[in-house]
Amino acid sequence: MSTIQYVSRTIFRICLIVLCASAVYTKMAFGQSGPSAAPNGWQPLSHLPIQGHAEFVAIHPKNPNALFIGAQGNLYASFNHGKDWKQLIGLGTNATIHELYFDKNRVFLLTSQGLFESKNEGKNWKQVFRGNKLESNVLSLRQDANNPSVFYLGTEGGLFQSRDGGRTWPKETNELAHQHIRRLEIDPDTNELFIASDRGLYRMIPDKRSFERIYITNTPEEIEESDFDVANELEIELSPDEERVQSITLAREPLSIVAIGTPNGVWFSEDEGNHWERLSLNGLLDTQIIDVAYSSKLGTFLAATEKGIFFYHARDKRWHHFPDNFPKIRINRMTLSSASDEILYAATSEGVYQIILAPEWMEAKHMLSFSEERWNLALTLFQKEPSIRTIQKETIKYANVSHWKTRRWQWASRFRALIPSFSVGKSFSKGDTLDLDRGSTNDPDRYIMGPPDTNRSWDFDLNWELSDLIWNTAQTSIDSREKLMVELRDDILSEATRLYFERRRAQVEFILTPPQDILSQTHALLRIDELTASIDALTNGFLTKELNQLYEKHPECNELWSIKAEE
Repeated sequence: MSTIQYVSRTIFRICLIVLCASAVYTKMAFGQSGPSAAPNGWQPLSHLPIQGHAEFVAIHPKNPNALFIGAQGNLYASFNHGKDWKQLIGLGTNATIHELYFDKNRVFLLTSQGLFESKNEGKNWKQVFRGNKLESNVLSLRQDANNPSVFYLGTEGGLFQSRDGGRTWPKETNELAHQHIRRLEIDPDTNELFIASDRGLYRMIPDKRSFERIYITNTPEEIEESDFDVANELEIELSPDEERVQSITLAREPLSIVAIGTPNGVWFSEDEGNHWERLSLNGLLDTQIIDVAYSSKLGTFLAATEKGIFFYHARDKRWHHFPDNFPKIRINRMTLSSASDEILYAATSEGVYQIILAPEWMEAKHMLSFSEERWNLALTLFQKEPSIRTIQKETIKYANVSHWKTRRWQWASRFRALIPSFSVGKSFSKGDTLDLDRGSTNDPDRYIMGPPDTNRSWDFDLNWELSDLIWNTAQTSIDSREKLMVELRDDILSEATRLYFERRRAQVEFILTPPQDILSQTHALLRIDELTASIDALTNGFLTKELNQLYEKHPECNELWSIKAEE
């Protein structure tokens, strides 16, 4: 073979390797759909025109390759799935772009400086709404499902409605007129509008012009001043934002479900908000829900938290973490594409990330691998561990929130009427007796001093307020204290119950489906120890004391938690 042929073949091989590497890089960088894309996990959206904070990601409903990003007061668009970007509008770094809403041939831009409209794919923009300082912060926009000329606009300063396609925006005249409206969602089947405000979740039926609050949030206006006074005495913190609705999503298959994200987990309703149930917190590393969405491909809910994004597995009632290569950064908003390969986008404090959702995540990954002897040993352990009722009693005892405490206050205030008020008095007086003796003409008058006049007396007074047996003014204060005491007891018992059964589930999972590697086994055992310590914090170390005695009597139970090296 000549030197020229050898050089030619070498150059050809090098070019072939470069082309293959370029194809792989392009597929990973731009998230092209394909069988091998899902296992790669999270991928950053490349070639972004900005660095750092991204408020949201939007996808054109008719063109999944058209992406829009709101960041640092600017709106950027890419019509080839992130290869090239261009700026559509810039409002300055002091502005915030919240959302993009598509309506046939129009696009609405929701910002902290009002509502903008474009009729030529973002080339030109016109401001169509700007209220006062709070009203100009536009947060959500939805269109009536039956009348395309009707729009609902949620702002920090209240709810607005347009009945002429967005030309004019009169303000609602009901109690939503002055509330902080965070999110709006409309059910296309029933045309019911769900409104998340600082006072809870409302359901409005536009056709009937009726609305009602279906999920209540405590606000400073709704907490009585006396409650704050009593709470300060009891050292209880009243948080108005404890159940604030952060996000709303609707699931239409197989049932119509409304779900909301709150600082206390994800709640859902299968009857348009009449009854609510919370999804299990098991597996959820953080209950502070930033955003919630529903994946049709996975058939389940997704939740964004400070500690990552999770998907819910209804069969085992547990949240599962998405592939763990997601960086530890704040998530601002989630967006799902409607393409055949459903892609999840996350706008974060460090740009935009994407992942192709894989249905196999919902499949069981482990088969039950345990012996009958091992399971019988586990049942013995579970029977001898303190029961949930025992843990609850110890929790109440340590927190000193027993209902008998307020009962004692009430009876003591009533029996106080049987104890009289006792007073003792002493009086003392002393006087001199003086008499005048008038003599004759030749005799002068004389003053005669008599014996001293002394008075001494004692008095005793007993007083019963028998009316206090029926009503005592102290009852008002006791009632307020009892209300807060019940709320505090419910919160503590709920937390103790959640920790108890989450620990039990972690135990069962470790016994029935033990992790295969030493690191995962160690993490699982640390999680059980963490839950044990959390229960100890509520019971003054009661659980650990009982467990120490249990393992001394039954040392064979230690075999359940032995770490085994992978064979």
